[in-house]
Amino acid sequence: MLPGPVLPGPRDRRPAGSGGGCTRSTPLGLPGRRPLALLGFAPVAPASPAETPADDLLVRLAAASARHWPAVHAEASVATVGRTVYVLLPLDEGVAAFATARRLGEQAAAVLDRSVETPLRAACSRIATGPEELPDLRAEVDDVLRVTTADPQAPAFATLRDTHARVLLAHVGDELARRPRLRHPGIEAMLEHDRARGTAFAASVTAWLDAIGNIGDAAARLTIHPNTLKYRLRRAGELFGVDLDHPDDRLSCWLQLRLPR
Repeated sequence: MLPGPVLPGPRDRRPAGSGGGCTRSTPLGLPGRRPLALLGFAPVAPASPAETPADDLLVRLAAASARHWPAVHAEASVATVGRTVYVLLPLDEGVAAFATARRLGEQAAAVLDRSVETPLRAACSRIATGPEELPDLRAEVDDVLRVTTADPQAPAFATLRDTHARVLLAHVGDELARRPRLRHPGIEAMLEHDRARGTAFAASVTAWLDAIGNIGDAAARLTIHPNTLKYRLRRAGELFGVDLDHPDDRLSCWLQLRLPR
């Protein structure tokens, strides 16, 4: 790990005097004004929320990273924060900077995955023009790793562009968790009805929305008759006040139904 300024987390960007806790920071060498990319590497999340990655796994990941990067990029700086290893890459000027960062990141992901003998996920930020953008780069990498480490089927290497929709949904979920009053009351009632009575209104509405309103395709996904699906959609409107004829209501319902429950 190189000496130098700290690797700031997203919460370090609050204005002075705003209060609240602080994010743990770790020394990270920062270059002068050159194109920069931040990479992040983290193990896939355990199947059970009660489990956490073993300390020795994170130690091995950090050690393997410390061995790998000096051999492939002499100016790379490596820092470990929590369960993520971050690598700051100073890059040469030119349009090839992002392609270089992606190539190095993909190669490192393959090498580190073999070294620690456990599935890893890697993320690459956009290209920044100076170290003052590092908090935003870290937030971007953290967003990508949040969704890819939670998905066993996610690609080993990804960028925000690759995962934008899922990152957006995760932030929508965060906002709904902070402000429950923003939740569509009809969707909450629908989910509770399904849990209490064993009905499938939520699954039916979700399938119809996923099929962009195509009754035949949605019914086939649910393995039910199209008339059964039409009945469920009509009853969903009657029972829960869900207006599936209005595009804004459809979007609101779809967003809430797509969130983890």
